[in-house]
Amino acid sequence: MFRETDVAFGYRDIQDASTYTSKAVFNTDVRRMDLAEVRRRGIADAARSALDAIGGQGIAGVFVHFGVDVLDSEIMSAIDTPEAGGFSPKEAVEALWCTDPRVIGMEMTIYDPDRDPDRRCGKLLIDILGAALRGR
Repeated sequence: MFRETDVAFGYRDIQDASTYTSKAVFNTDVRRMDLAEVRRRGIADAARSALDAIGGQGIAGVFVHFGVDVLDSEIMSAIDTPEAGGFSPKEAVEALWCTDPRVIGMEMTIYDPDRDPDRRCGKLLIDILGAALRGR
């Protein structure tokens, strides 16, 4: 659930806001940075800006939601809604804020092990999370 202090970061699945299935996000003050804007600004700078926007005064901590469908479907096929053109693993590591002290938790969703018979995608997610937690 989004609060109006949250940021929708790195999405790319909205071609037309009027047809998007989760239209409610457009009727709020939720800050939005689509993937094109994130890349234009630079992944690390955009991520820092997003974290600064939500991790200000009066915030006890920031919880990161990492929907793995933000990754390019060429490398993350173990999802139910594959879409090309998403984050690369390196970009995902840059975008995750795990080492910032304001981050108090994180969830990773959308991964479907039934679509990953050789566990290649699962191993990739472990590598991404490991690198993000190490700060590289």
